[in-house]
Amino acid sequence: MSTGAAMNLSMNSTESFRQAKKITLIGAAVNIFLAILKMLTGWLGNSQALFADGIHSFSDLLTDVLVLYAAKAGSHGPDYNHPYGHQRIETALTIVVGIVLALAGLGIVADAIVDAVLHDVLSPNLFVLMVAVVSIIMKEFMYRYTLNVSERTGSTLLKTNAWHHRSDAFSSLIVLISATGEYFGIHYLDAVGAVIIGVMILRVAGKSIWSCVRELVDTGIDARTLRFMHDEMLKVPGIKSIHQLRTRSLGGTVFVDVHIQVDSHVSVSEGHYIAEQIIAYLSTRMDKVADVTVHVDTTSEETAPSKLPNRIVVEEQLRACWKDLSSYHLIDHINLHYLNESIEVEVFLLMRSLSELPSVEELLKQYPAAVEKIPFISKVQVFFFY
Repeated sequence: MSTGAAMNLSMNSTESFRQAKKITLIGAAVNIFLAILKMLTGWLGNSQALFADGIHSFSDLLTDVLVLYAAKAGSHGPDYNHPYGHQRIETALTIVVGIVLALAGLGIVADAIVDAVLHDVLSPNLFVLMVAVVSIIMKEFMYRYTLNVSERTGSTLLKTNAWHHRSDAFSSLIVLISATGEYFGIHYLDAVGAVIIGVMILRVAGKSIWSCVRELVDTGIDARTLRFMHDEMLKVPGIKSIHQLRTRSLGGTVFVDVHIQVDSHVSVSEGHYIAEQIIAYLSTRMDKVADVTVHVDTTSEETAPSKLPNRIVVEEQLRACWKDLSSYHLIDHINLHYLNESIEVEVFLLMRSLSELPSVEELLKQYPAAVEKIPFISKVQVFFFY
């Protein structure tokens, strides 16, 4: 038996998309403003680096479009073709944005090396430096703002885009470093700083891409969190043990699949209740858990009774053995407990009046004795109710 439920996360997909859309549109507006400002100032101030940085800011609009599309597509709930939702659209496009970020880092390193070899020293005027400072401030603000939203929504895409903003801030920082180096006569200071910054950006891009690739191949959560989840579930009353605890990430959330063992004689409804308790328990202790599927096993299922006959066959054999008993017509229903390689039987007799009650001691002997020749029946219990 299994049961499952999708949980209400701390922030639903609609609210997540609303916040992602807001921060991305603000970022796009900032990119347009800085692109025009950098290109105009670079042209008037004879700064090819700043002019090129302005073109780069225009190219950032492409990633903003990707972020908007991914946030919108990923916010759709499950449907017939996508029973687990659309969050992995965001994951896939995060890899694209990560690659763009990595290319930006490589570009910074390559430009620094070329400038160092060619001794191409930047000599910006005051207006160029002022624009560079404005760019650093605005892009660092967008980095922190976007990162904050990504943490609240659990969006890896927004987190990667936040670092894209910071890479732009670093690009403008290189302009300042170069100007400072030129002022003090240290002509290669900008190249050294640019290489360090480029490597930092490459490292962040690599981590982002690797994280998304791990999600796409259904990598589970870390061992420490998995152990915490295991220990928390064992606190639910009625659980004997837990096995086959599996997890996978999906768009910043976690999907859980677990097998629990309960007492072999609990009813189906009680087993379902215990499973629902696990789902409720996890929802209050782990914010990122979005969906839990619980498979309820009995403590006797370590060796699966796959060779035992099904209920129809068993009941036909039982009734064939009991049909000649005088109390046979009183049988109301039969419960079967599949335990390892045998079956325990509970037969319930409906007594409409005391006059119908045969000798109890006789009945308790008749029913087990009648099925002694059935090899897989290990126990028969007789119950009476009115």
